[in-house]
Amino acid sequence: MILETFKSITIDLKKQLMSSDILLSDCVLDQNIKKSFIFNDSTFFPFYYYLGKYTKAENLLVLGVESGFTTSCFLKSNKVKKAVCFQESNDEFYSVRGCYSNIAKQQPNAKIFCGNLLDEEILKEITSQKWDCILFNLDLNYDKLRNYLDIAWNNLVLDGVMVIESELSSHTNRATQDFLKVVQRDYLVFDTRYKAIVVTK
Repeated sequence: MILETFKSITIDLKKQLMSSDILLSDCVLDQNIKKSFIFNDSTFFPFYYYLGKYTKAENLLVLGVESGFTTSCFLKSNKVKKAVCFQESNDEFYSVRGCYSNIAKQQPNAKIFCGNLLDEEILKEITSQKWDCILFNLDLNYDKLRNYLDIAWNNLVLDGVMVIESELSSHTNRATQDFLKVVQRDYLVFDTRYKAIVVTK
């Protein structure tokens, strides 16, 4: 299944039929975002749209939701029944409301948590079930990343799909590679801006 998914996503990305302008047309954007490298990258946001299109999932866990753009792209092509999103942040200016507004049109019942993944309420929500698909987009120190990756993996269903943005920093690259050595599963690397890795359980 994973090889077929890879083949389909790669073919669609090469066609360049989806752009950030199209995919994020109903999101709250400012001019700085529109000028950014990832917004003008022909693979970054479209990858998540096609990932949703070819991934069978009834529920979605997002670790590192940020402004909700990649999640919104995924949900445009995959109407999951449940979505839980998390952002590691001690920043009082981080806007859960802004993030939610970018996701709500696709999944109005989505839950968004902000704080520390190990906070009792957040950890309870994440470990309350097994997830069909997990998007992992966190740039933290190595030890936290390894811990969070393990938590995510332990709560992924068999044959579930986990996607990791592996080259956000040297920390994410090393943590991801060490994680993959431990789980010993076949994985695929997509040639997107931060080298998205897709691994199935």
